[in-house]
Amino acid sequence: MEKTPQGYIDLLKPEDLLDFFLQHHGDVKVPDQTYEKGLPPQPGVPCPKCTYRNLGGQAYEISETPIGHSFIGSKDTCDSLIRKSGKQPYEINPAILNVLIHQNEYEEEHVAHVAAIQTPGIIVFMAFNTANGPAILSYLVDGTHRAVAALRAGRDFFAYVLTPEEALQCMSHIDGKPNPHFIGQQGGVLWDGRGSFIPLPR
Repeated sequence: MEKTPQGYIDLLKPEDLLDFFLQHHGDVKVPDQTYEKGLPPQPGVPCPKCTYRNLGGQAYEISETPIGHSFIGSKDTCDSLIRKSGKQPYEINPAILNVLIHQNEYEEEHVAHVAAIQTPGIIVFMAFNTANGPAILSYLVDGTHRAVAALRAGRDFFAYVLTPEEALQCMSHIDGKPNPHFIGQQGGVLWDGRGSFIPLPR
């Protein structure tokens, strides 16, 4: 990790972002996710995650952030950007993975459904200016259930890493409004995770 002539830390490369995260993950104490459980099944209701995927759902939502903003992203757009850029996945340090899992809700029953799948996940980094100075956020937007299974099994977990510029291009909505920097197709619906679809504004 290097500094620019202006003194800023250069975090333009995925490996530098991961290194920065690893250095600072201890700033926020979270429980060991190896022993935590996800949302319990609802009696008589099929696995919500499987239902969403079977219906073609590809949107993800980041609704609670330390800076107060909300985001809706497109997994399809992330996948397309990853393919076109020729990105390779990174092995994610378990300490980082523990924090990323803690940030997300997940369905406990779905962990078993994907336990044998080792497809890399997707981590996005986002950068903002706040009243307290620059802030960097990171989220696991694809692969949470696979990450939980890997962590519990003591298995390595890999993920593609999107830089803030790339992540911005994959966000269809910011604070409920269409993002002009989005490179995918606007519109569609967002699954609330528990049985309903939410139309997205165009």
